[in-house]
Amino acid sequence: MVKTKVAIIFGTRPEVIKLAPVIIEMRKSKHLEPYLIATGQHSELLKLALKTFRIQPDLNLEVMIKNQTPQQVISTVMVKLGQILIKNKIRAALVQGDTATALAAAFCSFLNKIPVGHIEAGLRTHDLTQPWPEEAFRQTIDRISTWHFAPTRISQKNLLRESIPKDKIFVTGNTVVDAVKMIKPRISKIKKFSQKPFVLITIIRRENQGQPLKEIAESIKILASKYPQVDFIYPLHPNPNVKNNMTKYLKNIPNVYLTKPFDYLNFLGLLKKSMFIISDSGGIQEEVSVFHKRVILIRNKTDRPESVKTKSCIIVGHQLRKVIKAVDNLMSSSEKLTGKSPFGDGKAAKRIYKILEKEIKPLS
Repeated sequence: MVKTKVAIIFGTRPEVIKLAPVIIEMRKSKHLEPYLIATGQHSELLKLALKTFRIQPDLNLEVMIKNQTPQQVISTVMVKLGQILIKNKIRAALVQGDTATALAAAFCSFLNKIPVGHIEAGLRTHDLTQPWPEEAFRQTIDRISTWHFAPTRISQKNLLRESIPKDKIFVTGNTVVDAVKMIKPRISKIKKFSQKPFVLITIIRRENQGQPLKEIAESIKILASKYPQVDFIYPLHPNPNVKNNMTKYLKNIPNVYLTKPFDYLNFLGLLKKSMFIISDSGGIQEEVSVFHKRVILIRNKTDRPESVKTKSCIIVGHQLRKVIKAVDNLMSSSEKLTGKSPFGDGKAAKRIYKILEKEIKPLS
């Protein structure tokens, strides 16, 4: 029996993490064949994620260039991808989230009349500047997608308000919970990074670059001096606008460790053992909920309000005073988080695979 090819397209570490469980499930299919296309939007971080999940792309477009812009990624991916989709007789495409890769892949598929499945559909802040440009990207992807895999009921409601047909929205949970549960058994085997209590830091967003980044760095510097008994571990994103500036601001502080990015296994190990996290990441808001940790969110709005309701996310923005106050509060708090993650039960990938098996008809 000839299988129906489904392109699964990714370019960044978060996409690989959240698509890995879907890829693993789809490989069980009797009539669907996953065809893995890496765009290479990120290079080093992408390789780390692929290694963690033991996934090998069928094709890598290798679009990454130094100091690339979103429009460069989008235009290059669209030009290269169109020919590949036609040549390989792709019948459906899967994208995840709100990256430049996801937008380019979805739009290129749409232009070739290939139906698109959007994993993590319906996340919204309803503000096109936050996160920028991701809010615009995901709204656009949802307009042209055929299947919308919403992680929560809130995401489903967002899509319904935008007149997405109800029968094309599927509440599945977020596949990051699946990914974390897959990795969890291996975490106990990793070595400790620090013998002291520590706070984990990840700052990467475009809207925090420039003056906000300088203010964030100053708050970390003050906190490191205020809490010398605590280490602050900061795996630096390769983006030179982040890496170079944070190195300049925070080098030579005894209890601030500026490190290379960790693979996902070691990153989750750090997250699990940390006191709490300071971050502007979207995915971390989901990951902390699995480990009953808290994140101090360096953003003004969240697209994951579920994490605020469960008290695992504290929104502070980038202002020095607010960041320090939030850290002080957590340093003095003994309150523990309990309960299930609001982002799912770890079976999202299985649900997505079963839906696609039903929706995509076998080749005759």
